[in-house]
Amino acid sequence: MLMVSTDYIPGQELELLGLVGGSANRCQFTEQDWAPTGRREAIRYTEMMDEARELAAQRMEQQAAELGADAVICVQYSFASIMKGGALVMAYGTAVRFKQAQQEGEVL
Repeated sequence: MLMVSTDYIPGQELELLGLVGGSANRCQFTEQDWAPTGRREAIRYTEMMDEARELAAQRMEQQAAELGADAVICVQYSFASIMKGGALVMAYGTAVRFKQAQQEGEVL
């Protein structure tokens, strides 16, 4: 499914279906993660955030698909720290369906 941050898709007339969203939270619970001291911990935290962002986007896409959407426009992400070593990621946007081009002689 196409997901864009813009409020339009070039060459497409859109039918708005509604707001969709998904969220995911992730935490690291090892002793080292409570006091990051180096590059390895920073890389693991970044990987954790990437995983949460991807899962939130998948959940948003699933919700859009349930509405019969072809795409999600105005996609945004929000991040919040929920505890040391943990984060919540939210993805949200507007589900849309592509309007079919009017055929010559066809009445809509």
